[in-house]
Amino acid sequence: IAGIYLDRLEPVSASQGWGELKKNKSVWDKTMCIGSRSYHRGIGTHAPARLVYDLDGKYKTFHGLAGQDAAANGTISFEIQVDGRKRWDSGRMTRHEPAREFSVSVAGVKTLTIIVADGGDHILGDHADLANAWLEK
Repeated sequence: IAGIYLDRLEPVSASQGWGELKKNKSVWDKTMCIGSRSYHRGIGTHAPARLVYDLDGKYKTFHGLAGQDAAANGTISFEIQVDGRKRWDSGRMTRHEPAREFSVSVAGVKTLTIIVADGGDHILGDHADLANAWLEK
């Protein structure tokens, strides 16, 4: 790829509702699985989560797949913000759905923020995966 995978960067701040942020694994430290597909690259977290990355204007586009990990029966939603402005929203997701693809312009952007919310119910089982997430130069 002409860029860098998100798992190669450290967030400047990270908070989540349960467990620890995982690189290339689900929050349960297992292979990420969204719908019926497994993924070996990405970030595993748990709602409510807020991950902030300092991009310093170095990248053009943020690409990836977002979804509820199939191993846990939760409901979640993702939001991607650039410099504090919402640029993508996944809508409510469950473990039975395939990943939702995103491609968000980050040209000239200082800060990328990824927010994972519970699906409007509670946080039990709200395991969130960002698979194959990468920043294009």
